[in-house]
Amino acid sequence: MSAAFGRIVLILGLFALSLPVAGCMAKARTLHVAVNEFKNESTAAIDSIDAMWRAEIAPPPQSQAAAADAFVERVLSLDSEVTGDTLPIILDPYSLSPEEYKALEEKWGAFLGDLRMQYLTFASIFENVERASFTGRSAIEEAKPHVERLTAQLAYFAQTIEDAPPRLIQHRNALLQRLNEIQQGSAPEGDKRKQIALWRDDWLAMEAAENDLRDRTVRQCIKAALIGKTVRDQIGAYGDLTLQDLVEAINLGFQVAQSVTGDDYASLRSRTQEITQSIEADPVWKNSVDEILRQIGGMEVGS
Repeated sequence: MSAAFGRIVLILGLFALSLPVAGCMAKARTLHVAVNEFKNESTAAIDSIDAMWRAEIAPPPQSQAAAADAFVERVLSLDSEVTGDTLPIILDPYSLSPEEYKALEEKWGAFLGDLRMQYLTFASIFENVERASFTGRSAIEEAKPHVERLTAQLAYFAQTIEDAPPRLIQHRNALLQRLNEIQQGSAPEGDKRKQIALWRDDWLAMEAAENDLRDRTVRQCIKAALIGKTVRDQIGAYGDLTLQDLVEAINLGFQVAQSVTGDDYASLRSRTQEITQSIEADPVWKNSVDEILRQIGGMEVGS
């Protein structure tokens, strides 16, 4: 159990013991703790998606020595003079042009900014949770469609990443180019065989890095979605729950979310399917899925 999670459980336990506080007030405060945790985990999921996207378009990793050797080879193989326009490409042929990078960054930044604002706006609804007017049942019930949409969005982010996992595009291109150069080179066959064997190790390491990137991002999206589902379920049953019921249900939801690990990809996919199936089994909840999938299309690199 993480230290942060332990603190949250402790806070919920203290709320449950705060019986002198008005019952409605204590329940609303308890729900606010869960909403705040949903905001935090959702923000972490968005950060993971951002890191995944940036890794996909990043130049391939190279040591200083390897980068210098590659630069020397490119310069010596040129048939024309180096100019101010061609030098950036010679220095790093895999980097995006400033114009390309700016266009991608602006579009991606707008997408992420809108995404973050959705979760912050939902959480802000609960900031004044201690006001008597907010603790009314109808006010809390009105938040349910919002958390349904945000929770579904996280679940389908996970599903989309599983179906179209991240690819380290420039790293892949650089490795493929290197393999072609080995094949077409004039080195003795024995040297070529050694180089190809080393190339295979690099390719497998790159695939492992892609899988790790996929698993970390999916895991965080699922954790956030599970907490969102907990918040959604407690909002739906809010009027019928005692304070103790609410604390126990939220703690259980948090424990389920914390149990998600990336050690077993099949298990991650199973968790994603469980959440999306529960969404699609609910006619009201399912209505937002098409809109969510259209927005998720904005995640694609270069889209």
